[in-house]
Amino acid sequence: MDQSIAQQKIKDLTTEIEGKIQQVNATVCDLLYSLDLQEQGGKCDWSDIVQKFCSLSSTFSKLEQILRKPGIDFDDNAKLLKMTQLVPQIVSLEHDNTLQEITEGRLSTFDHNIVPILLRTKLKPDVEDEELSIDRDRLSKQIDVNKQFLQIKSINAHVDMLCSKLSEFSRLHVLDRKEFQQSSHEETMKLVKAVCLGKGIQPKTSAMATTASPSKPSTSAVYQHVKPEIKR
Repeated sequence: MDQSIAQQKIKDLTTEIEGKIQQVNATVCDLLYSLDLQEQGGKCDWSDIVQKFCSLSSTFSKLEQILRKPGIDFDDNAKLLKMTQLVPQIVSLEHDNTLQEITEGRLSTFDHNIVPILLRTKLKPDVEDEELSIDRDRLSKQIDVNKQFLQIKSINAHVDMLCSKLSEFSRLHVLDRKEFQQSSHEETMKLVKAVCLGKGIQPKTSAMATTASPSKPSTSAVYQHVKPEIKR
């Protein structure tokens, strides 16, 4: 579609929407005036108020029909307006009477403080501060998570090293016991029987030792020989 045709379509659409919005504005102003008059003690025609509400409802219905009309390559005009960007041609600090007249005194200049608020080119200060705070918290938590991951990894490495050293120590201890074992069960039982029961310690040459020295007096005979006699 030609760009000029699209611009003309958007211009006609915005003009039609502005006309309906002006009708809604006029009807709402009349209703507010009637309600203020009733509140101050005056008389108002309730049938006229009902008629104005009906007119207001009819204007909103027509406005909805305008937005639902098919646009250029779109299902309705609302999508066409959403895809259309409206930006000021001049951003200036000087007072603009035409802009003030168009906006009914609500806006007099297009400066850098007004443009982000009206056109949403920048977040609100409180929303921007909150977003920055969330980003800082996210980054700090990410750093903490990385530190914790490194600490856990280091601890796991130390635990694995200790387990491997303990396994190696246990294996070497078993090998040492098998290699340097100096006793056996049979020798231990023989030693216990010899100490407790006297088995296996009787000398075989004890009789030969007694027969080989018959002339040697015994200890008791020597004691009898040197014992003096006591006379009464």
